[in-house]
Amino acid sequence: MHTLLTQPETFQRYVLCSPDFEWDNRVIFATERACVEVRTDLPARLFLTAGSLEERVIDPTVSNLYRMAALLKNRNYPGLALTLVLFEGETHSSIVSASVARGLRQCVSVVKRTRERAFRSYPDSYCVPCRAGWYAAA
Repeated sequence: MHTLLTQPETFQRYVLCSPDFEWDNRVIFATERACVEVRTDLPARLFLTAGSLEERVIDPTVSNLYRMAALLKNRNYPGLALTLVLFEGETHSSIVSASVARGLRQCVSVVKRTRERAFRSYPDSYCVPCRAGWYAAA
């Protein structure tokens, strides 16, 4: 998150899985306030996620995640595509694989192939339907 707020040109896509916004007395919120002073846009895709069971009094991960998302959304950065997903019933330990998989799908463009093109490109394969279209399988 620090890189997005201080050097957004470094990356185009960010996946934050259970970020610790409590670190160093919530310094990231001060960084976000400072970002508003010098930037009018954050041209990036940002995927924020946490598990619903991560919320604790000593470490309010979920509350901080929603707070950061609300701050960024209210800034109306024209180039920022923000997605927030809360995985129900998941903890800090159990959320990693789901977060990474969903985050990559969200942030990385998927090349779709039509059924016919897949058959031409992979004559020794078959096509399987999925939500995003048709994909060739060996």
